[in-house]
Amino acid sequence: MKRIFFVTSMLLTVGLMALASCQKKNEGSVDIRTFGLYGNVEKVMTTPYFATPGDNGLVQGERMDGSESEMSFDRQGRVLLDLYGNVYVYDDAGNFVKGAEDYQKMTRDEQGRIILYDSQRDDEDDTCFHMEFTYDDLGRVSKMNLGLWEGSYTDELFYQGNNVYPEKIVNNGSEQGESITMTTQYRYLEFDDQGNWLKREVHVTTVTTEEVGDDVAAPEPTTEDIYTIEVREIKYY
Repeated sequence: MKRIFFVTSMLLTVGLMALASCQKKNEGSVDIRTFGLYGNVEKVMTTPYFATPGDNGLVQGERMDGSESEMSFDRQGRVLLDLYGNVYVYDDAGNFVKGAEDYQKMTRDEQGRIILYDSQRDDEDDTCFHMEFTYDDLGRVSKMNLGLWEGSYTDELFYQGNNVYPEKIVNNGSEQGESITMTTQYRYLEFDDQGNWLKREVHVTTVTTEEVGDDVAAPEPTTEDIYTIEVREIKYY
């Protein structure tokens, strides 16, 4: 009986150690978590495909050429290229020194998380933008504000349980005389052994309302539904 208890205890201990190791590995860096990933990620390539609703989910169609996106991170888990095409260059001490252009700036909070990425050459720069990140208690992005020369948008991210990848994103924005609400729903289909998704269904509903004066009747909003399937390839260090 003692031997059985000893062996069982050993197996339990080894199992807990392996679980702890896996959990520690999957935590990744603050940047890895900011962009909804686990583990020691080097590169992520995402390819979208056209899709149509079917009886048991979406039916995958042709590849959407030219719509691929890429992210990359260094061995310390610092982001080098983010989902929005921003470039991050660091010095030997790990401090951000520049983006794709010298005038681009990045700010981190006390916990090392990115809270601002700003790209503005001067007050007349019509290509300028700034991105502000807000985090929840689990260190996930809960809100992102994107300011552009002619408009602004706010993303609110919603999660299921402790997952770092969103279940839904609601985007509200205004640009060139229109108010836009874009709701994106995700259904995850495949994952790798690190817990990162490899395939998901995407359903985007966009409601556009024309902004008019107080004395003018607003036209009916227009609604558009778009379906895609996204496939990812992830490379780890």
